[in-house]
Amino acid sequence: MNASWQSAPLGELVSVVRNPVDPTTADPSLTFVGLEHIESETGAVVGVPLGTTGIRSSKFSFIAGDILFGKLRPYLRKAGVSTCEGICSTDIVPLRPVDKSLAHLIALQLRSVAFVEQASLLTSGGSLPRVRTHDLLGIRVRVPVGQEMNRLAIVAGLLDDARYELNLLDRRLRDLHDIAAAAAIGNSAVSRPRRPMRGPQQIERTQRQRDLFR
Repeated sequence: MNASWQSAPLGELVSVVRNPVDPTTADPSLTFVGLEHIESETGAVVGVPLGTTGIRSSKFSFIAGDILFGKLRPYLRKAGVSTCEGICSTDIVPLRPVDKSLAHLIALQLRSVAFVEQASLLTSGGSLPRVRTHDLLGIRVRVPVGQEMNRLAIVAGLLDDARYELNLLDRRLRDLHDIAAAAAIGNSAVSRPRRPMRGPQQIERTQRQRDLFR
């Protein structure tokens, strides 16, 4: 069955969340996300504990379900859905979907070639091109309507979950490699592995997705 689609400005689907946070007084166990922590094209988000970063300048807060969009060099296609609360670089725009169930589908649209081409035309800044938030929200995106909307939103979530599992497997393999390499030279000190951030929301959503497709 073909889905019906409609076009709407991004600003009708999400709201911008700009809650400033002083990282020097924030909980050091909070997840910090910089541009380098969002994987290009896939949107996989790999946060790090704030206390390990040493950052001191003001940042933005986000919650689970927010879309983290990299406005610096938008052609890198960095847009991912957060699965826990934390703070992010000001080169990232936290976007809160009006309909939370569409977060992964909207993020998928923000990583699309068609959207990135439009965003890139609106950038300014020479060697550090950025798209202004106002211009970003004015870009029109195509979204499904009717019965297929929920199913496509779930498929987008499954794609993100699959990417999480692949990233986790890749990191575990690299951890094993590091352990083996350290053992080979008699070094028993191995750093604790860093894992992509994952919260109860993602685990619960995955179960609902599996139930739907049974």
